[in-house]
Formats: sequence, structure tokens, C-alpha cells
Amino acid sequence: MKDKIKIGDRHSICFILVCMMIFGILFLSSCQTTYQVTFQDETGEIYTILKVKKNKTISAIDDPIQSGYTFLYWEKDGVKFDFDSPIQQDIVLVAKFESHQRKVTFYEDEGVIYQTMVVNTGDMLQIEPPQRQGYVFKGWMKNQQLIELDTYSIQEDSVFYALWEKQMYTLTFDTDGGLPLDAQKVGYEETMNPVVPTKEGYAFVGWYVSGKLFSLDTKITQDLHLVAKWMRVYTVTIHPNNGEDNIQILVPEGKTILAVYPLEDPVKEKHQFMYYCVDESCTTAFMMSRIITTDMDLYARFDPIYTISYELNGGTSTDLMTSYLPNQIQYAPIPLAIPTKEGYYFRGWYETADYSGARYNILQMGEQRDITLYAKWEEKNLKHAYMGFLGDSISTFKGYIPAGYSYFYPQYCDLLVEQTWWKMTVDRVGCKLGINNSYSGTYVSQKYGASTAGESISRLMKSKRSDNLPPDILIICMGMNDSLAAPYGLNEIDFEKAYRNMLDHIYQLYPEVQLFLCTLTYETNYQSKEESIYLQHIANSQALNQVIQKLAQEYQLPLIDFANAFHSQEYLVDTVHPNIKGMTAMADLAVEAVQQFYNADQEEVSNSDVKFIPFVVSTDIDLEELRKKSYVEEHDIS
Repeated sequence: MKDKIKIGDRHSICFILVCMMIFGILFLSSCQTTYQVTFQDETGEIYTILKVKKNKTISAIDDPIQSGYTFLYWEKDGVKFDFDSPIQQDIVLVAKFESHQRKVTFYEDEGVIYQTMVVNTGDMLQIEPPQRQGYVFKGWMKNQQLIELDTYSIQEDSVFYALWEKQMYTLTFDTDGGLPLDAQKVGYEETMNPVVPTKEGYAFVGWYVSGKLFSLDTKITQDLHLVAKWMRVYTVTIHPNNGEDNIQILVPEGKTILAVYPLEDPVKEKHQFMYYCVDESCTTAFMMSRIITTDMDLYARFDPIYTISYELNGGTSTDLMTSYLPNQIQYAPIPLAIPTKEGYYFRGWYETADYSGARYNILQMGEQRDITLYAKWEEKNLKHAYMGFLGDSISTFKGYIPAGYSYFYPQYCDLLVEQTWWKMTVDRVGCKLGINNSYSGTYVSQKYGASTAGESISRLMKSKRSDNLPPDILIICMGMNDSLAAPYGLNEIDFEKAYRNMLDHIYQLYPEVQLFLCTLTYETNYQSKEESIYLQHIANSQALNQVIQKLAQEYQLPLIDFANAFHSQEYLVDTVHPNIKGMTAMADLAVEAVQQFYNADQEEVSNSDVKFIPFVVSTDIDLEELRKKSYVEEHDIS
């Protein structure tokens, strides 16, 4: 009897059978799996596809061929493939080639390509040599080495640089009788090495090429033949005459000494170089602007320098002449500077400390010695002062004004000099008379007075005393002729300009002078043919007086108001010139103004017989109206 199988055992058997079947199927399946191997180039073009069983290896196909390239190996994912590796998936193998061609670049200069070519590895290169103006081609350089292309095999991309050498040119020299010179080699666009030939008795002018001057800055680009050009030269020997060596100067024909040589003045102690002379005794001067035409000798001439020393005795000066040369006073003397001292008048220079002997105020012609001078001073007061006058005919007197000047007194009036207003003023205030620089017919303005006008420097220079010292006090009594100028006087604008110039010029000449300004005196002018002209004239006279008053205030100068001296015909000789009575009236005002300014004691009028009627212009009546009224009364005009 067969044994029965249990249900539980039956299930176990079935499970085992099923597992065995699945394993067999998988085993059989694995034994039959294949993969695809694709062979292609870098562009993706396929050479072939092979089927390979799993875990099997594969052999490489025949090497592919590509023109201009050599096959190297197969790559998988950028890495050389190992054909001993089992295949476990689909793969792509890419053929890797190496090019036979090489790029070759030739540079003829830095950054300038001459030629570029592509050749095969191992080829020899053939190329025409480059051309470059002014240079010679020496070959091709690679990696700082000169390469012989005829034997050089290209194995890689290469860069070559041209090697150049400057073209050399020959310069030859024709010295035209001078010492010969060797030829000179000069590179392209370089300049020649300067050479100066020599030729006795001549100066080299320059090099010439084909008759034209050759510049040393010229860049050489060819062979040249240079010819020297010469100029005749002369030898000038300079004798400095001061113990130093002589100087020899070569001067080309047609040139001056200074054109070729910066000749400086020689120096000699206590002497002044004057000029060069052609003779050893230095009697004939040589002009340095003269063109040299022969060999010659020149001799330096020196003049001695003389000194002037000063003892200022408390004074000061900024422009003292401390030295001089004989030639400075050869034709005219030189006035010496005038020092100043607070509260004192300068009274001249003396050669002795006790001021004995003559006053020395001018460096005389022919003086040739060292001089020591002592300044003499006097205390500033009226007693010591010299008073001068600058005026017209009203202030003239024969023999008391500069020679050659016209005068009115005493020619047209029986008057003594002691009876003139200006002489009475000097005598009564106790001053000393300096210079009376007055002149008939003179004006303040140069419009009418030319060189004799009050604003003229040449006229004002005559106000110096005869000993060349300036006036201490200068009283200006001018303007009457400006007032009388046709048809009815100089206008106040031009008059002010001229009067101002006069004051400024006086201070330029005599900076320490004390000025007094005078207004114009009364005048009748009854000889005028037309009343209208006279009326305009007296109005203009008033305007000129206002100008004088204005300038006195502006320059802070004391004013002598002669407009108030008198106001009737009995004070005049004619229409404008005072008689004794008029002179006294003017002197009274002048003395009073001077004494008040200097705080001096008032003196009584010496001429008690002369009656002076004081006249003051009322502020309620215009001066023009007063003069018009006076004119009408005198001429009985109703």
C-alpha cells in the first residue's frame, strides 16, 4: 500500500518547483543578452555598429582613414578606450585623429604679419625674403634663434620673426683745402656724427651737398659726398690792460666781434672801463659795431673813478653822487644833490669843516680828484630864508630878473626897486632876496607862453639862485596875462590844468620849497572896444582867481589875496600895472600873509603917506557886478 502525501508536503514541493523554473528562465535569458557598440568619427558619422554579448570583449575595427590626419585611437567619453574591458552596456567609440598640417606665421616686424601658411608635418619651408627700405634682411628667428629654413622640418605650429640689420651708408668729405677727414658710416635714418674741419686762416661755414647747405639734423638714406665751405677769418687780440692775459678772437669776414664772441667789459680796481682803442696809448676809440676786415689788436681804456665823500651833519639824502669819471664833466658841470634836514635850510657844500672858503655846489668841468664835502645848515626862519618870485611884468624890474627877459619897471613907470611890491615884501619880513624869475608878457599856460610859461620846466629851473641852490620861499604871482588873452581870457579848465602842472613841476625841482600863491589884482581893461567882451573878460578873471583859491586849498598852500589889494584906477599906472600906491597895497597883503604863516611879529607899514583902502568883496554882491559897476562909473555909461 502506497503512502499518502500530506497536503502540507505538497505545497512545499510546488514552491520548490516554481523557484527552479524561474532560476532556469533567468539563467537562460542571461546567457543570451547582447549590447551595441557604435564606431563613429568626431562629427557623428558612423563607421559601423557591432553586437556584443554581455561581458564579452570586442576587438577594434580597422583604423579609419581621414585625409590629412593620422588615426590615433578610439575614445569613450573623452578617454582612450581599453578593448580588454568587457561590454556591459551600449557604448559609442569615437575615432581620435591627429592632423598632419601645421600653421606657420611669419612676422616682418613686431605686430606686422608678412605671410601665413599651412604645411604638413615634416615639410620644408620655402618663402620669398621680405623687403624693407633702409634695412638688410638677415633671416628668420624662432624662439630668439636664427633658423635655416632650407634644412628646417616643421613639426608643430610655428611663428617666425624677420631679423633686420640697418643699411649702412658712406659719407665722404671734401675739406676744400682743409685737413682731410675719414669717411663716415651712418645707419639708415640716423644723423651723421658732426665733424668740423680746420683750415688755417678760415672759419668753417658748413657742409654742402650738391651746392646746398647740409643740415646736421638730416636723416641719412643714401651715400653722400659733402663739401666744406669756408669763410675768411681774422685774428683780433684783446689787451685787457688790467693784468689779465690777452684774449685772441677769430672773427669771420663780414662779422663784428660781438657777433661771434660775448666779450665782457674788463675790470680794474678804482677804474671804469670806457671802451677799446686801436692804439696802445688809447687815444683812438674802436666801435664794436665795426666789421672786422683785418687782423688787429685792441686795447682796453680805463678812466680813474674819483670819489665824493659827504659829511651830512645831521641831514639826509638818497641821491648823493658818490663817484664820478672825468668824461662825465667833460662838456658840462654837474649840480650836486641837495640834502634835507628837519627845521633847517641847506646852505651849500664846503670842502672844510668850518665852512671857510668857497661854496661847492657844482662838480666843475675838468675836476679830477677825490673830494670830501661838508653840509652847511641854517635854522629855518624868515631871517635866514631866501625868498624868490615867479611872476609876470607886474613883478619885473631891470637888473633884478634873469638876463634877456623883458621888463616893465622902471621903463614905463618912474619907480625905484625899493618901491616894488616884491622888494618891499622881502625887506619888511627880513628875508634875503633869492631870484626874481619874472618876465613881461609871460603866461602860466604854454598855450601862449611856450618855453617861458610858468608850467615850463625850463622856465622854472631859472628860479634857482645864482649859487645853484633852490629858493626857500617862492611867491607865485602869475595869471594876469592868461586872463587878458584874446578875446576874453583863457578858460578856467585849461588854466587849472596849466597852473596844476606848474605846481607839480615846481615840487619836482624843489621838493622842500615853501610856496605862496597870489590871486590876480584888479585891472580896468578900459581899452576894450566892446563892452560885452570886457564883461566876459572880467567874469573869466574871477573864474581864474577861483581856480587859484581852489588849488591853494587843495595843495594846502598859503594864499596872498591880491584880488582884494585895490579896486580903482588910482592904484594903476595903466590898465593893469600898479603904481607906488598899488605896489604898497600889494606889499601890505604879502607881508601880512608871510608873517602870519611863519607866526612872525607884525611890522608897521613903512610908508605912512600911502593910504591903503582895504576892500573885501561882499558875499551879497558878485565880483563881476562890482567890476561892471566900476567900469560903468569910470566911463559914465548910463
